Amino acid sequence: MKGGEGVLCCDRFCLDLTRGFLRVGAEDVALRPKAFEVLHYLARNAGRLVAKEELYDAVWPNVTVSDDSIAQCIRELRNKLGDGDHSLIRTVPRRGYLLDAMVSTAVAEGPEPDPVPVASPPAHTPTEPQHGLRSRDEDVAALPPQPPPSRSDPPPPKRTIAWRMRAWVAVGVVLLSGAWWANHVLGWDPGRLATRSKLETSRPEGEFDGIWRVEFTNNDFCIERSRVRLWAIRQSGLSGGVAGKMTGTVSDTGELKVAWPALIDPTRTNTGSGQLRGDHGEGKWDGERKCAGAFRLERVAP
Repeated sequence: MKGGEGVLCCDRFCLDLTRGFLRVGAEDVALRPKAFEVLHYLARNAGRLVAKEELYDAVWPNVTVSDDSIAQCIRELRNKLGDGDHSLIRTVPRRGYLLDAMVSTAVAEGPEPDPVPVASPPAHTPTEPQHGLRSRDEDVAALPPQPPPSRSDPPPPKRTIAWRMRAWVAVGVVLLSGAWWANHVLGWDPGRLATRSKLETSRPEGEFDGIWRVEFTNNDFCIERSRVRLWAIRQSGLSGGVAGKMTGTVSDTGELKVAWPALIDPTRTNTGSGQLRGDHGEGKWDGERKCAGAFRLERVAP
């Protein structure tokens, strides 16, 4: 579907291709043009793995860009859609991205035409009655009083009825599809979930849970003097880095310990440690061949 032909909707958002807006709930959310095109392409191919090369050809044709261009668009989309746990836009390491949602298509309706004004009838001009004849006004006065005409609202236009029916059908399809997907794909059993105790289903969130932006400053022995990565902290566990191979732990007091494969020799491991305080933190790391440095952290999303 090309822009301007309709609306793509899933359970979290609607993508208005006519107006070029992302609609989340009852609010219109503006996106950068490239982020809008990336979400549009993922929505058109929902439920299918889209390789990075395919996204490059679709969004940046005949232009050479780095992997950070796609990553920046994905970060913006997840932030706008509240996808902090990456359950909607899933990253498949070293391959691409997948929009994990059922997407339906609706046709955008145009505005209703303005009503055509109706000319009022000309005012009656009484004339003198001829001799031996009664005037029209006298005939009307001689008639018995008529009951006032009943007022009823005009029937709604056929276009409005058709649009409402299509909207309800679309809502029904989305609900049924969501229920099937939750039961068969996620394995959610409503009866079993209803009997599960609150202590079993609720898990306390850690104080430092969220998406963190990590900026590295390295020494002269490293291939890269500086780089930026995203780390995800959930339930005191840490993941992220290149291809998601970085792992680590965070204590209740914010003490951070991380490890990831070395860049030149993947059989060796780089290690680091640091301290988180509120939404910021800092630390140091050591690696192969005297490569080492420091890093600063900033929480950018919950």
